Amino acid sequence: MKRLIALIPTLLLLMPAEIHAAIGCTLSNPAQDLKYLFPDISTYKEEAREFDKMKNGSELFKKLGGRLGSDLDPVYETYETPYTVYSVFKSSELIGIVHGVNVPGKGGVIQVFIAASPTTGEIKNFFFQRIESQAGVGPV
Repeated sequence: MKRLIALIPTLLLLMPAEIHAAIGCTLSNPAQDLKYLFPDISTYKEEAREFDKMKNGSELFKKLGGRLGSDLDPVYETYETPYTVYSVFKSSELIGIVHGVNVPGKGGVIQVFIAASPTTGEIKNFFFQRIESQAGVGPV
């Protein structure tokens, strides 16, 4: 959760010109998942981004590294790692931003998605899409 919260300021920093974020993953079922996060959705836009292809990408990646320190994962969080941002709309009004991150768990990858306000960055909701760890195993 510390990593997820640290990514919010980076997302907000990049929002005025274009919406960018940090390291992420894609939704398995975007239409259904985004409807869960934003019931008023009418449409969405999915954008794949990479720091190495952004104007000022190197500087932004360094700022992210400064915020997270040694917490950047060498597999999931490299400068070249692609990520996905979902812009959620009600008619033509931008009502939300959804971004997912891959984080290493004890038993494998954990994918967490956050739904944030496009104006304040406040986390409105979140869900785990994938948990490969003992925490993801239910009663047998």
